[in-house]
Amino acid sequence: AYDALGYFGDLFERSLSKEAGTGNNETLMMAAIAQMVAALDPLSSYISAKEFRDLQVQTRGSFGAPGLEIAKQGEAIRVARPIRGSQAEKAGLMCGDVITAVDGINVAQLELNRVVEKLRGPVGSKVTLSILAPGRPRPFDVTIERKVVYTPLVEYSVQGDIGYVRIWRFAEQTKDQLQQALAVIKAQTGTARLKGYVVDLRDNTGGLLDAIIDAADLFLDRGEIVSVRGRDGAAQKRYGARPGDAAAGKPIVLLVNGRTASGAEMFAASLQDHRRARIVGTRTHGDAGTIQTIIPLGAGNGALRLTTERMYSPRGRSIAGGIAPDFEYVHPASAGIADAREGCQSAGGDIAGDVQLQYAAKVLRDNVR
Repeated sequence: AYDALGYFGDLFERSLSKEAGTGNNETLMMAAIAQMVAALDPLSSYISAKEFRDLQVQTRGSFGAPGLEIAKQGEAIRVARPIRGSQAEKAGLMCGDVITAVDGINVAQLELNRVVEKLRGPVGSKVTLSILAPGRPRPFDVTIERKVVYTPLVEYSVQGDIGYVRIWRFAEQTKDQLQQALAVIKAQTGTARLKGYVVDLRDNTGGLLDAIIDAADLFLDRGEIVSVRGRDGAAQKRYGARPGDAAAGKPIVLLVNGRTASGAEMFAASLQDHRRARIVGTRTHGDAGTIQTIIPLGAGNGALRLTTERMYSPRGRSIAGGIAPDFEYVHPASAGIADAREGCQSAGGDIAGDVQLQYAAKVLRDNVR
């Protein structure tokens, strides 16, 4: 190892020599670190200091931005959803709108994280988005003031005799928000009238392991939630449920799609293994089911994201191939291909405009009967 480091040092020095042209110490070193870590496995990576700060903000659920979530489809940057109550929602942006430029800069060729960076800025500053909306022939500009945006991790509503709960991400406050949602739904509906819950995991890509375990524990009274094994496959840790079911044994239907991934898949697999919930929708993403450990490298030096463990369901299942639903239901208008506006109703839990949610509610009521 010391010989290899000496060899690396020699190469590094030569790369900075006059013969090689002008070099930059920090740029070369960061590139070397990034390539070294990436060689371990596809998911391990070096996180720059700025990316690490952004990651810390995201896991706490608030940041300065226009107030929308975006996704990339081909070269198009689409609005996945305007966050409820945000400046973006007030400006009229809708799910399915295409962002063609940010402050006059074309974003079609940019990576998604670079577009996110451009959307963010100092609180109180303004950003101009060029928008191409379905049904409108030409792009139009929208100028939005950046504000500190609180992104709800859990949203909920009462749909007649059913409680609807949408979990967007598993972060530090997910358990608390989920508990509050269940309590409010029970108070508004009444225990006797409440048939059960539809828990919506569509587009949820996971989050923190502790948050996933805590959320699943709310619905499980006993038994294993997840086991975690090291890279060599040996069992290391098992996480079990504590007594108490916040849903009081009421039936649960989980709503999933092809963008339900990682920790959200494990959450679904855990409840499915315990026969605590039935799953409706389409097969989930099929993530590798790995756990990345974030190792800070000191102030201003970023962090390492290393794959250290793998997750397995209570029955020892990996989520690598995705989770198959108990009741498959594909949106009839799209045959599995998301329409520009599909999913907009589901972002607000609008049962009247969301056919997949309607079907999940039917499964729940049939199960009660």
